[in-house]
Amino acid sequence: MKNMSLAKLIVGIVVSGACTNVAWADANSGVFIGSSFTYVRSSVDFQTTFDGIFGLYRHTVTMKESSGSLGGSIRAGYIISPNHRTYFEFNNVAKTEHDIDGSNVHIKGEQSFKTFTLGYAFTPSSGEKSRFLLDVHVGRASARARETITSGFTVMKEDMKFSGTVIGIKLGGIYEIIENGEIEYGVKMDGYSYGDLTSQSGRITAKREQTDVGLFIGVNYKF
Repeated sequence: MKNMSLAKLIVGIVVSGACTNVAWADANSGVFIGSSFTYVRSSVDFQTTFDGIFGLYRHTVTMKESSGSLGGSIRAGYIISPNHRTYFEFNNVAKTEHDIDGSNVHIKGEQSFKTFTLGYAFTPSSGEKSRFLLDVHVGRASARARETITSGFTVMKEDMKFSGTVIGIKLGGIYEIIENGEIEYGVKMDGYSYGDLTSQSGRITAKREQTDVGLFIGVNYKF
């Protein structure tokens, strides 16, 4: 009888533990979707080389540019545990304009950017309903620029499409506003590398390096 009672007790503890683990998994893991808004300041270093009149000479210009822009993103991911999650994100930066005077050259145009990234976030608890957020992400960046380049009597209008890599981090927090909803916020920094670029006409080549630093705020819904 004692052995039977002991066996029942052990079975009861195992079943209770299994049920507790299932409930914990349901409450702290699963699929989520979300969206964010960002404001970033972009710092760009680029070198542009273009043909002069009738292609008789080549001109190289090195410039720096700084501008602010708004962006938005959507994401879908999985909460592995309370402290770990992973996601895919698409980010679109609103079209921005630039007007730059260099040595013997004037560049005016507009550009837009898109990124597709895979991210991992470490989210340890920092309170009853809040969590610390440390995020790293990497992915592919694509951009489009329409440029008007004026040098002396030469005026060129070019449409350029280019792509490269992006790697970045986010630092901030997450706050649970309802059982299945949360907001996340903080600062972010992204570095872009595009390598060598060539315009569609082949008359312009460029090298571009870009760093973005800004703020973000978003919402997530947990299923």
